[in-house]
Parts: sequence; C-alpha cells; structure tokens
Amino acid sequence: MKELIVWERFWTRRNGVIAAIGGLYLAQAIPMYAFALAVPAILRKSDVPLSFLGFLGFLLLPWVFKFMWAPLIDRFWSKRLGRRRSWLLPSQMLVIGGMVVLSQLNLAVDYWWVFGIGLVVAFASATQDAAADGFSVDHLDVKDRPIGSAIQGASVGAGVLIGGMGTLLLYDLIGWERAMLVMVVLTTFAALPVWLLREKAVDPKTQRQLASLKRFFRKPGIWSVLMLAFVFRCSEGLFKAMEIPFLVDLGFSMTTIGVLSGASGATIGVAGSFLAALAIRRFGVRSCLIGLCIARLACYLAFVGVALADGLPPEFAIAAAMADTVIRYVEIVVLYSYFMKWSAGSQSATDFSVLSSAQLFLYMVSSMVSGLIADALGYVTLFSLASGLSVLTLIAVMVLLGTRSQAQVSGDALDPSKSNL
Repeated sequence: MKELIVWERFWTRRNGVIAAIGGLYLAQAIPMYAFALAVPAILRKSDVPLSFLGFLGFLLLPWVFKFMWAPLIDRFWSKRLGRRRSWLLPSQMLVIGGMVVLSQLNLAVDYWWVFGIGLVVAFASATQDAAADGFSVDHLDVKDRPIGSAIQGASVGAGVLIGGMGTLLLYDLIGWERAMLVMVVLTTFAALPVWLLREKAVDPKTQRQLASLKRFFRKPGIWSVLMLAFVFRCSEGLFKAMEIPFLVDLGFSMTTIGVLSGASGATIGVAGSFLAALAIRRFGVRSCLIGLCIARLACYLAFVGVALADGLPPEFAIAAAMADTVIRYVEIVVLYSYFMKWSAGSQSATDFSVLSSAQLFLYMVSSMVSGLIADALGYVTLFSLASGLSVLTLIAVMVLLGTRSQAQVSGDALDPSKSNL
C-alpha cells in the first residue's frame, strides 16, 4: 500500500503530461535526425553528389506547410482516441512503416527512393508535430511552459544521440538494415506514454467552429513575431546542410563525426536546454536571441577558417560543430517558449504551426541551395555567405524586438501574471 501511495504521488497528471511530451518529441526526433545526420553522411561516403544532398532540404517542405492542414487537426478528431491522439497515433504508425521500408533500400543505389520515402515520413512527422505542439500548449500550465520547452530541446538532443550518432555507429557495426530496424524499435517505445495518457475533455462544437488561419493573423502584435520566426534560421539552413558533408570531406570517420559533433554536442545541449529556460526568465527573449546570433556567427567563421587553404586545423571544425549543436538546443527552447505564449488558446495547434512553419521556410530554402553553392563556389564561399546572413539576422532581431513594447512582451513571455493571450 505504501508503495502504491508513493507511485500515485509521483505519477501525477503533470508528470504524465511531461512524460508524454518527452516521448512525443523523442519519437519525432529519432527518425528526423536519422535523415538529417546519418543519411547524408552515409550517402556522401558512397560518393552521392553534394547537389543531391542539398536537395534533401525538400524534405522540410511538409514542415514548412503544415500550417495549411493544422486547422483540421484543431477541428476534427475521434472522441474515442482524444483530440490530439487521433492524429498522433496514425502519424506515428506511418513514420514507423516508412522507416521499415527505408531499412530495405541500398542507399548508394536507391537514393532517389530514399528521398521519396523520406517525403512521406516527413509529411507524417510534420502532422504529428502539429498535434504534439497543440498537445503541449493545451496540457501544460503557463508556469510549466519553460520546462515543456526544455523537454522538447532535451528530446532533440536525445534524437541526435539516438537517431543521428546511434545510426552512424550501428551502421559501422551491423549495417544499414539492422541499424534502421533498431531505430524503429526505439521510436516505437518512445511513443508509448502517449498511448497511456488520457486527454483533457473538450467541447467539440466550440473547437471546430473557432480554428482558422484568419484568427491567427488578427492577433495584435503577431506580425513582428511572425517576421522574427521567418528570418531567424535562414543562415543556419545554409550552414547545417553542408556541415556533415564538409566533415566527411575533411577525412573524419563516421564514428568520429557521430561521437564528436553529434553525441558530445547533444549531451551538452540537453543541459543547455534546461539552462536556457532559466536564461529566458533572467535576461528575456531579446537578449537570448542576440547572444545566440553572435555565438552562431563565431561557429560559421570557424568553418570559414578551416575551409581556407592552409587555414585552421580540421579539429576546429569539429569543435565549432559541437558548439553549434549546443546553440541549436538553446535556440529551440527560446523560440518555442516564445511561440507557446503566442499560441495559447482554442486553436493552439494552428497558431503554433504557423510560427514553427515560418521559422523553417528560409531554413529549407537555404538548405536546398547549399549543395549547389558548395559544388559551384566551394565551401569557403558557402560558409562566408552563412556568416553574412547571420549578421543580418542579428540586425533583424535587434529591430523586431527593439521597441520598448515588444521588448517588454519578450521579457514577459513566460510570466503568467503578464500574459494577455
């Protein structure tokens, strides 16, 4: 009886929600980073052209346009499964099925099939993400939003470790097919808390009437937030798509790339995710974003230095890749905490999807052209362009969050007593 009481105290609804959120985003992150980190490295080792690797940026297309079907996620669902689980569970099953099919392909020969399956998996993952974002905003109390965002960031870090580094290590040890099947099993287990948690009761008639994109764009002050989301990750896409191919071309092994740039950075990044939640309260969103832009610029310049003839030692690129990985996790916490504040309400999946889609649009475009630039002009030009765009992003942050009113909104974004949305 005593043990039962202790378990009931631990497994409160709040802890159940946090566990479900962690599982949801981990189940998304494992296949995402298998595609983002492991697949490009393996393809490059098989001499697949850089232009095709840049073309993989198209896999972000469903993530960019998920806001177009996000209102459907807010409006329609099965009472038996629950509002968010009606979309989460089928999407997760489609992702797992796609990974199983992917495990049967020869990447060096069937890389266009890899792209096709990846597009299906990306569509299912984007739909799952929209429902997961709605679930997080709906079920987290305002005071728990920082920890919710930190959990998301930590799940991304775990996704890098498992889906990125883990796939690379297993590829070296047991080959592609078995490595992917291991990822399938881990992804399935990560999503289990969602099956066990009951959702809050909602009024279907009210919810189905309210969800629309028009309501999002009518929110006071939303256009500055939308523009910030739109421009912030442009330079990151240009850099990140060619980061791993560049490390491969420098002669680093798959294991070295996975362990150093992925595992070490991700491990530190998980801790950084939780520290970022404290930094938002202490310094505000504006100061955090400015600091992120400056740190990101330093990483890009380090890659320029390595890419130059007789430039910096290759080890500087690994160190910069690790630092950039940490920066990305802090960035996720800062941006997503901010987005949660602006997405609270009856159509949380729709509102959050618009903002998250906006922050991926230029990231996707720059990712798509990065391989073409690297092929035509070389790595030095590519990383120099990324550095220049990072400077422009810094200026944009200072302008968009530069007014007294907007800076106040940024600083108060996570303060329940000052939230007016």
